[in-house]
Amino acid sequence: MNRLSEVSYRAALDHFERAVRIDPLYAQAWAGIADTYYYLSNMYLPPTEAIPLARAAAEKALSIDSTLAEAHASLGVVRSAYDWDWPGAEPELRRSLALNPSQLQCRHFYGALLQATGRFD
Repeated sequence: MNRLSEVSYRAALDHFERAVRIDPLYAQAWAGIADTYYYLSNMYLPPTEAIPLARAAAEKALSIDSTLAEAHASLGVVRSAYDWDWPGAEPELRRSLALNPSQLQCRHFYGALLQATGRFD
């Protein structure tokens, strides 16, 4: 997924979807599906198609494992970037960072939220 091309996003999505077909309770793969749809929505799929799928996958991951930092980050970025629900996104992103302070992707998402809300300090 981190090769940042449509081909790599679609390959990642295929791998994550195969993983959840094998194990529907694999929360990490559901979070991967959420992130992949989020990234596809920026250039390769209409957000009206991709974002509901990203949200559903993030919520599925959290229903399986509420302590999965990546899933909180996935739901947080959907709320922030697409719903413009910054008050709803911030607790998800903060929870992600509390669970895994090293989660780089979440730091990026949280930084974007802080920038969007004018909190540059």
